[in-house]
Amino acid sequence: MELNEIELKIASGEMTAAQVFTQMKQHIPEENPESDESLDERMIKAGMVPLSQILKQNPLGKFSAHKGIEGLKDFESWLAMRRKETARMHARMVLEGREGDDLYEWALAHSAVFAEVEANYSQAMK
Repeated sequence: MELNEIELKIASGEMTAAQVFTQMKQHIPEENPESDESLDERMIKAGMVPLSQILKQNPLGKFSAHKGIEGLKDFESWLAMRRKETARMHARMVLEGREGDDLYEWALAHSAVFAEVEANYSQAMK
């Protein structure tokens, strides 16, 4: 199955997250086996903040969290809302032939991430 087919099935709700993951695995390149320490060294040499530091803290702190989320039910609602927003945005872009749009990759990535988080959250809450 091609990526555009998968994207449309995600947006329309025809595929579950598990089915999407199975189909998309064939399109995902193998992860580079580079160690985190090696990556940190290369990032520092390039003038970047190292991965280890990025993963220790959220640079936006409390400002990156939605104020309305006070429990798991709120998080579940927020997650469903964000997944729908990004899936709809992505689907519209595909249907309008806007794959070259600057926001296309952002919409695709965010739609996939929210779908994956929602699938794992749902599984964890069973």
